Amino acid sequence: MAGLRADILSPVKETGTLLGVVSSQAAELCGLKAGTPVVVGGGDVQLGCLGLGVVRPAQTAVLGGTFWQQVVNLAAPVTDPEMNVRVNPHVIPGMVQAESISFFTGLTMRWFRDAFCAEEKLIAERLGIDTYTLLEEMASRVPPGSWGVMPIFSDRMRFKNLVSRCAFLY
Repeated sequence: MAGLRADILSPVKETGTLLGVVSSQAAELCGLKAGTPVVVGGGDVQLGCLGLGVVRPAQTAVLGGTFWQQVVNLAAPVTDPEMNVRVNPHVIPGMVQAESISFFTGLTMRWFRDAFCAEEKLIAERLGIDTYTLLEEMASRVPPGSWGVMPIFSDRMRFKNLVSRCAFLY
């Protein structure tokens, strides 16, 4: 595997697999209770989806923080020959997630609002709602797949075209 010796790698285990318990010595060093189970975890987004209840095929979630991830649960692993999305294992055994990532989403959304949404700002003000709330409602009318638009606002999801750059096409 990438030229690495197998004996230096830990075995791959499913999320939730019990690996052991916290020893007395480790408990003393880290403050955990001796005997506390040590269990295989999962990816941050996949565990977040578990907490959100996004646990069945075709369910989707958008998770935001430092970056924005949109994931869709798939019943079976697939590949994207166009390399637009990546596929990661879910914490639900046998399920995977197609995932698209965009960094700098807060800045991107604010820039878009300020650059293109003067009318929406006025409408939102008249309605007594936040401009982003109005934009979200408008975006909810766009069909799944966004007519093939693939947003690229960072360097994270350019698998197919490594020279693409961030842009809004208007």
